[in-house]
Amino acid sequence: MSSKKTAVTEAQIITSFLLSRSTLKDIISFREFAELFPREKRSHPQVKHLYRVLHSLRQRQCEQIRRKIHSEAATSIRHVKEGRNGEADEEAMVGIEVRLRLASPGPGT
Repeated sequence: MSSKKTAVTEAQIITSFLLSRSTLKDIISFREFAELFPREKRSHPQVKHLYRVLHSLRQRQCEQIRRKIHSEAATSIRHVKEGRNGEADEEAMVGIEVRLRLASPGPGT
């Protein structure tokens, strides 16, 4: 398998793992979100506005993660083309894992 194809496959796997079912709507529906508020506040227009804002922030965060994955895949392809050996590749993968962990949302975010 070529290095480019391997990097693309790795990017697809990581993207699938980190971003499948990652939109706010996949995590919590508006109805479920509204139920987190006191009963008398659930129909307030600001609840819907807050949900939209959070949805937008989540979309932006997912897009940043997607761009970082593609950037790391491109870096991986360059490293292979430069003829780095297995040790360097392993070090690069550790670096990728660290950056992905820093970029991905933590529990409860």
